[in-house]
Amino acid sequence: MSTLTYIILINQSEYEQSLRRMTQSVYLHEKDNYLLISGNSNKELAQKVALELKKELSQALISRFNDGECNIQILDNVRGKDVFIIQSTCQPVNDNFMELLLMISALRRSSAKTINVIIPYFGYSRQDHIGYNRNQHSNRMTPISAAAIAKMLESSGADRVISIDLHRGQLQGFFSSIPVENLESYKPLLEQLEKEKFDLENVAIVSPDFNGVGRAVRFQDMLTTMYPNISTKIAMIYKAKQAIGPPIMSLVGDVRNKNCLVIDDIIDSGLTLTMANLVLKSEGAKLVYAFGTHPIMSNSAFERLSSSSIDRVYCADTIPENKKEQQFLGHKFQRVSIAAVIAEAILRIQNRSSQQLSK
Repeated sequence: MSTLTYIILINQSEYEQSLRRMTQSVYLHEKDNYLLISGNSNKELAQKVALELKKELSQALISRFNDGECNIQILDNVRGKDVFIIQSTCQPVNDNFMELLLMISALRRSSAKTINVIIPYFGYSRQDHIGYNRNQHSNRMTPISAAAIAKMLESSGADRVISIDLHRGQLQGFFSSIPVENLESYKPLLEQLEKEKFDLENVAIVSPDFNGVGRAVRFQDMLTTMYPNISTKIAMIYKAKQAIGPPIMSLVGDVRNKNCLVIDDIIDSGLTLTMANLVLKSEGAKLVYAFGTHPIMSNSAFERLSSSSIDRVYCADTIPENKKEQQFLGHKFQRVSIAAVIAEAILRIQNRSSQQLSK
């Protein structure tokens, strides 16, 4: 080997090592080069996520002009940074959604590198199909509102959407050009049940309707993953809706002498859970616990659940706390936080590793 060739090889080796060091340095910089911004809808959850990540929430002014219009001002420098917005589109749904769109627009105009939108509760998610009208002669049409919301988020400049327990997985298909990640809230619930020494070995996982069977199966998978020695059964409540009056409900499966855990994504009026509780208790269930990721709790939901014989209700904190929670439910109601789930998702995105997603 000639001296010149040897020198070239040494220089090439040094160049490759230098390039590797430079690439690693850039990657480590990018990994921590992100900001968290919270809207007004659920600041408590955003603070918990920031605490999990050991970061401060970025400064943003979100207020209202005298005529009710949103006033959005991003006070920190976001140029070239990955930004994560945390904003549930819960009540007031339209105000919170408009806040979100304008925050995305402000960040895009401020030259943020990527805009990752975390929507713990995705408003309009139940409007994911054309409404069915029992009157065949009616000409009334309904929008697919979830699809319209998806288009608005895409066109506003969002690079990614992350949500928790979407009402139906098909909603991800409404986004045509950006990734959508549907995370699960079941791990914090199982950790809470273990803390309370709930008898998981004698549990029956119950879906309150046909559409929720997939959720029950995913919860069973999570339970089996965390506790491989526990074997569980799944039951389903068949709900036949009527034109007038409450639906007729019947049980598919055996829950006799079992501790039942009803898994649902949304608790709205509380009627589904209270009726499910009646069916399960009449079929010999020992205890009935319920978990609903998103506690909308509209109208008299708290009063209805309080007066029922359901033993315990768990909810995630995708929607802010309601003053009625402790007033009507007291020890019967328990919140579990999904802050760690969201924090892990953010770290996985920054570390460029795969997510553990809901199907």
